[in-house]
Amino acid sequence: MKTKIVFGLLAFLLVVFIGLLFIPSEKNLKVITSPKIFSLLKSSNNESIEVELLVNKNDTYYFDKDYIFGVSLNSESDEEIIPLEIDDISYGDSLYDFDNDKFYLVNLSLSVGFESKDYLIDFKKAYLDISYNNEENLKLFIGEFNYLFNEDINSDLGISNLSSTVFKSNEINTVSGIFIELYNMSDENLVITSFDLGSTSVKFNDYYLYEIYNEPDLFDSVDEILLVENYDFYIDTSSYNKSMLLKENQSVMLYIPLIYLGEIEYIHRFFFQVNYLSNEGETILIIDDIPYVSTSIFQTSLEDGYLVYEIPN
Repeated sequence: MKTKIVFGLLAFLLVVFIGLLFIPSEKNLKVITSPKIFSLLKSSNNESIEVELLVNKNDTYYFDKDYIFGVSLNSESDEEIIPLEIDDISYGDSLYDFDNDKFYLVNLSLSVGFESKDYLIDFKKAYLDISYNNEENLKLFIGEFNYLFNEDINSDLGISNLSSTVFKSNEINTVSGIFIELYNMSDENLVITSFDLGSTSVKFNDYYLYEIYNEPDLFDSVDEILLVENYDFYIDTSSYNKSMLLKENQSVMLYIPLIYLGEIEYIHRFFFQVNYLSNEGETILIIDDIPYVSTSIFQTSLEDGYLVYEIPN
């Protein structure tokens, strides 16, 4: 009788052991960033900084506001730290396939944790630093970050038209140039001297600032618009500035191409400023950031640039 009990117990334990072998282990959390250029102008208290990530779990406390102690934006060596506030965390409905795993899109809506009337945050390499109530920490590289506080109101120049042209850079649609129509609202002549884009690695090429007479189509090339040959987006020839006279009560249509000088060779949304001379001296007009190209930062053409962070259980 005892022998039967022992064999029965061993058989039961063997079944339990085999069952445990086939229970899938909890997989590690993976977080993916696709570094991009953030170029934002603070123009409203209702605006948020949107940071998109991919995660292979949609039930992790790592992206649950109740478990997050604090969030900041850090420069490369943590020399500058900008406090952030979480407005919302949401998950998308779509699934993304990458490296034999399924990923969810998670969107963090953030805002800068202080106010200013005139301040520029410009991190060539920016990291999202998230700390948790259990003293864990997650630090993610998100790309280049530029954020301008500015409340100046310009009464000299107005904008009657603004659009972009687009080209493919390594199979990614990005901005090739900006078309803008400016009109002089002042009672004096103004001199347009240069354009500055809100980025450290993407610039306007002032050497090719041209007055044109027809609005270009979205996919018109720089060569076609400016009647040049083999415009190069990756060589800096912008040291020479052209000046454009804009007489009072007149308007001018201008086109200026971009140059890409950093590791991230695409930009979809940005602010920029027009520099000009008036009777008061050097003055600027700041153009709010708008999306010139609508596209996802998570697509096959960008996978080589993905950064994968794996957090063990």
